[in-house]
Amino acid sequence: MLTTLIASRPTQHTTANGTAFSLALHLGVIATMLVATTQRDVFTPPSSSTRIVPLVAPASPRPATPQRPQAAPPRTSHTPSTTAAVPAVDVPPVSIPTDVPTGLPTDYAPPIDLPAGDGGLGAPSPGSDATPLGSGDGVLGAESVDVPAALRAGSPLPRYPEILRQSRIEGGVRVRFVVDENGRAELGTLTVLESTHPAFIESVRAVLPRLRFTPARVGRDRVKQVVEIPFGFVVR
Repeated sequence: MLTTLIASRPTQHTTANGTAFSLALHLGVIATMLVATTQRDVFTPPSSSTRIVPLVAPASPRPATPQRPQAAPPRTSHTPSTTAAVPAVDVPPVSIPTDVPTGLPTDYAPPIDLPAGDGGLGAPSPGSDATPLGSGDGVLGAESVDVPAALRAGSPLPRYPEILRQSRIEGGVRVRFVVDENGRAELGTLTVLESTHPAFIESVRAVLPRLRFTPARVGRDRVKQVVEIPFGFVVR
């Protein structure tokens, strides 16, 4: 009853291929562990051909020593002078006229400036040697007109004689003439009443044709009027 049948036991079969595979697997694991534990960094010493150059700090620059200025060479007595000689120039003497009066007459009133504006021009002065123009020729005096003749603003003035101005000689001229209906002086009626020098008379005579006046009026009519003007020459 207890007899075991041989045919019913499991049969163990061990093949050659299985054994070889198992052996190869174990050898691979062991080899991996050996490599992992034995591998380390290897320090390679520098090659003997490598050159080590030491670093040296640069030297600080020295401050520059200021140079002393060189003294100028002493001047010798042979040094030429730089001042050029100025040639002498002969200046001719200035001739001063001797026929110019040195003073003014004591009986002449002080010179006054030329009157201008709308105030009119006065009648002949009392005591004048000149004969006043009469009313028979149509010429009236300042007292016989409603609006007297007046010198216009901007009218030219006599020129100061240069020879008298340089000598600082002052003086004047008082003249009388007729102003026509157009405000112009009638040159033929000029009378010199008083003068301190002939040069002043010529200056007044030269400017007379260029004088312009506002003509005198009687009512609304323009009329001729005799006027008397003192021209003063003063050095300023």
